[in-house]
Amino acid sequence: MRTKDQIFEELKPRIIEFLGVKPEKITIGASFGDDLGVWGDDGDELFEFLDEYYDVDWTELDLGVLFGNEGSGFLLPWHLKNNCVMYQAQPCTVSDIVDAIQLGKWCQKPLIPISNNRRLALYIGSYFQWGFISSILAFGIYANWPF
Repeated sequence: MRTKDQIFEELKPRIIEFLGVKPEKITIGASFGDDLGVWGDDGDELFEFLDEYYDVDWTELDLGVLFGNEGSGFLLPWHLKNNCVMYQAQPCTVSDIVDAIQLGKWCQKPLIPISNNRRLALYIGSYFQWGFISSILAFGIYANWPF
């Protein structure tokens, strides 16, 4: 069985090739989102690229949780349901991918729910993007108003 260091040394040039970043940016603890700028659909393309080289079971992989969704982070009223639980984007690190390659399968970390304050901020932000009616509807759902 290969060690994590061996897998990392094999993976590093592939990440550099895919992202076109300087080699010193790729460390074992580097976050694909915060450190390397991989968000939205770029995360999907990254894992398609890695799938060409590694035989890993990616079935537990939730790209929306790891990289967020492409486009705005605002909520539309039809995305909301009473008592919905939303989760924040989780950092995906180079180490996470090394672990998946070593195990032969992706193990999803426990999800972290968005705090009520963050949820409220998203609803208020939707007002500025989608207008007054949408924001009232969104806030009503947040406050569990009976519609």
